[in-house]
Amino acid sequence: MVVCETTLYKHTHTDHCNMFGLVLICCLTAFSKQTETEKYTTIECKGSLLNITTNTRRNYIDCTNYVMSTTKTNTTINCNGTLFNVTKVDRPRFVNCTDYIPTNTTVDTNTTYITVVCNGSVVNITLDQRNNAKYADCDDYVTPVDDNNKYHNITCGGFTLIVDEKWLKNNTKCTDNGVVHFNKSSTFVANTNITAVEKRNITITNTMAHNSTLNSTKFDKWNVTITDLRNTTLINTIFTNSSINQTTVTLAKMTGLRFVNGSVSDVDFKQSVFKSSLFSMSNMSTLSFIGKHNNITNASQTTSLLASVVFFKCNMSDITFNKVQMRNVTFFNNTLNDVVIRNVNATNTTVINNTLTNIEFKNSHFENSTFNSSTIHGVLFDNTTFINSTLILAGNGNTTFHNVTLINTTLNNVSFANMTANYKITQKGAVQFESENKSTKTVAIIIGSLLGVVCVFAIGSVIAGVAIFIKNKRHHNASEYTKLTL
Repeated sequence: MVVCETTLYKHTHTDHCNMFGLVLICCLTAFSKQTETEKYTTIECKGSLLNITTNTRRNYIDCTNYVMSTTKTNTTINCNGTLFNVTKVDRPRFVNCTDYIPTNTTVDTNTTYITVVCNGSVVNITLDQRNNAKYADCDDYVTPVDDNNKYHNITCGGFTLIVDEKWLKNNTKCTDNGVVHFNKSSTFVANTNITAVEKRNITITNTMAHNSTLNSTKFDKWNVTITDLRNTTLINTIFTNSSINQTTVTLAKMTGLRFVNGSVSDVDFKQSVFKSSLFSMSNMSTLSFIGKHNNITNASQTTSLLASVVFFKCNMSDITFNKVQMRNVTFFNNTLNDVVIRNVNATNTTVINNTLTNIEFKNSHFENSTFNSSTIHGVLFDNTTFINSTLILAGNGNTTFHNVTLINTTLNNVSFANMTANYKITQKGAVQFESENKSTKTVAIIIGSLLGVVCVFAIGSVIAGVAIFIKNKRHHNASEYTKLTL
């Protein structure tokens, strides 16, 4: 007895043939079935997701079809060994699935610590310590990219994932679309999840990428130009010696981003969120961080936020921050030229040891913040408020305040409880007032002036009274003398 057996996904085709002719027919039939392409669909069943063939859909009458929205940020989950991209809104429904956590990766994934090199020694410090003078001369360090791995483009549940060959060997339920070369030009990419990837020399140009996620990835010499990135999520992602040019980034969410020794030019970040991120030793020009709301009190922390972000040793020129929230943002040892900070609501902002040239703060609010800069070539604060803050600013006659309110704030060692005024910093660093609107000094001047008028009037009245008294007395004495003579 001859047995012809072929396996097509989960289905086994076995025929028993007793004659040579039947054996041939049997094997040809099996081969033809093996080459057929099965169509798959994704269904939701009892808190989990399944990938099934369309011809077996009728066997799952208690399940519903699942179609992921292409307009919302997605996340990757593992359901019984198969990866699915689902919306973050839908994620709580899949209680029997786990979040996908990459393995076998050497990428620096800790958002709490960064690595720096100080006098040849490698030191781990927290992101908050990056503005410590102790590490001012230390360079940020990233372990070299391992460029030996090969990565495959796979399809799971209708969505694209980029995985390494180690992962691919352990999961055969997804469709392997071949090795990925990453370079893209004049194309559209959507719903792509790139996880635990390390790659060098990547060029992306004239490309649209929507609803994509980069998780625990590291790229060296990653060059992007004329590209539209929308609803992009970056988690613990590192770029070294890379460049981004002529690109628009909209509704991005970036956590644990590290951009080291690169360049960003002619890029607009619109309604995007940056958390626990570092821009270090990079050139940044013609760059904007743009929020949505005109009123800074209404600025959404989910659409326009910089939180725990550090800019270190960067050359920054023609930069605009507009309609955004800042929380614990640090500018340390940078050179800033032609920077505009407008309609910004900031807390715990630190600006230390920067060279400032043509900087404008307008219609903004700073609280619990510190500004300490010794090299200034033109800084204007216009219609801006500081609360519980400390400002130590060099003079040179180029630091001007227009309609600025200082509440419980120290400016060049002068404390102000509540003042709104126009003033500037002199060559010697002294605060010179041009006019005041809400200050005790103004009240004192007014009261002093009034008291002066009253005093002059009183003294004049006394002198006039004495003169009249003397005149009357002389007239009285003259009358008495006349009477005695007669």
